[in-house]
Amino acid sequence: MLRPHQEDGRYTETTVKLDDLVPEDHLVRKLDAAIDFSFIYDVVKDLYSPDHGRPSIDPVMLFKMYLIQYVFGIRSMRETVEQIRTNVAYRWFLGLSLHDPVPHHSTPSKNYARRFAGTDVFHQIFSRILKEAFEHGLVDSSVLYVDSTHVKASANKKKFTTEMAEVEAKAYQQELEKEIERDRIAHGKSPLPSEKKKREVKVSKTDPESGLLVKNERERVFAYSYHTACDRNGWILQTYVTAANVHDSQAFFVLFERVKREIQSCPEAVCVDAGYKTPAIAKYLLEQGVKPIWPYTRPKTKDGFFRKSDFVYDAGVLIIQ
Repeated sequence: MLRPHQEDGRYTETTVKLDDLVPEDHLVRKLDAAIDFSFIYDVVKDLYSPDHGRPSIDPVMLFKMYLIQYVFGIRSMRETVEQIRTNVAYRWFLGLSLHDPVPHHSTPSKNYARRFAGTDVFHQIFSRILKEAFEHGLVDSSVLYVDSTHVKASANKKKFTTEMAEVEAKAYQQELEKEIERDRIAHGKSPLPSEKKKREVKVSKTDPESGLLVKNERERVFAYSYHTACDRNGWILQTYVTAANVHDSQAFFVLFERVKREIQSCPEAVCVDAGYKTPAIAKYLLEQGVKPIWPYTRPKTKDGFFRKSDFVYDAGVLIIQ
């Protein structure tokens, strides 16, 4: 039987605890139970005046807002604030009641630019949480999994300048040139003159730190490459961000050294995709006793040479050397 709702509950006054509105299995409850965020106060206390100025917004709340944005895949801080206004679970996680105002979306950004920029505050927080994960046996750093993903920059691809930039030598080329120079000096010869190759690069007027990513003939965007090293359980051990026009193999060495400093040891093996498959990386890992694991790559035959498909096995032909 069709029965319309007798009373509009939107305007009914009631008393309720915010804690009763958040499901017991919600992810924010798990985060709150697993991590004691109070250590952040000690990390940032030197960045605030103890007795001057107006009271600040709770720094733990600011970092929790970043965490909400990342964990729940929200695209921007502006959208994060809009969702916090209406999501009781997010309010509960931040310690806000239904009547408390949510910080303006520019507040985290301004704090990052004016207060936290040039400090290692974010890295200290990251390391502290990762350390707790290690202490609870949640992290297995025996095998390192490395990959990168492209993040589009907020930059108009049509607004750029063309500049000449030095070509960064690949790792194996640098080692080869050092070996040649040592050999020449040992034989009484003068070192080879350093010749810096240059090439044209497109530099964004909006975001000059980004790099032009060319996916195909039609798609070109300014972007960044986000290199991440994880363990087998999905814990992020370190990251390294470069412009999108920097090859993966060039970023690997910095990322790997950061991981070693973070975990204070060396993994047994490193699993990477074909973008990191170079002789220089293989030599670098093997010299440290680390096993490189990467996919098989088909041989790339040059023009004018026989391809693998051109050869036919004939069991009846006997070759005598």
